[in-house]
Amino acid sequence: MTTATDKQIVTMLNHKRARTSWVVYATADTEGNPYIARIARIITVYPTDGAGRLRVLVSDFGPFWKCDDVHHQYGWAGGYGYDKLGAATEGMTIGGKAMNHDGHYLRLTVRKMGFRMFGDMCA
Repeated sequence: MTTATDKQIVTMLNHKRARTSWVVYATADTEGNPYIARIARIITVYPTDGAGRLRVLVSDFGPFWKCDDVHHQYGWAGGYGYDKLGAATEGMTIGGKAMNHDGHYLRLTVRKMGFRMFGDMCA
C-alpha cells in the first residue's frame, strides 16, 4: 500500500473494468436528522485471467466527508490461490481506521470496523 499518485488515481477512475463501492455508516446531523455518511470509495480493477494483477484504489474521506483531506491509497496483488483484494488493501485506512483483515474478506472486515459497503463489489 502506498499513497496514490495523480496518474494512478486518474487511471483507476477511467479504467473500463473499474468497479466502485462505497463505505458508509448511519449517523445524524446536528439537528438529529438521520443520514448515511460516505466515508470511503473503493475502486478495483480485477485481472482478466484471474492470475494477473488486481489493482485497488481506496479514497479515505475520514470520519466526515472532507474533500480537502482525502487520503488516496493504491495497492495491488497478483498470483493464484488467495484473497488478492484482502492482500492489496491490508493496512489501508477507511474512516481513519487501519484495515486488518485477519483472514476475513473485505466486506466482513469493513463490517467489523463498524461500517457498511454498497456498490459493485457487493452484488
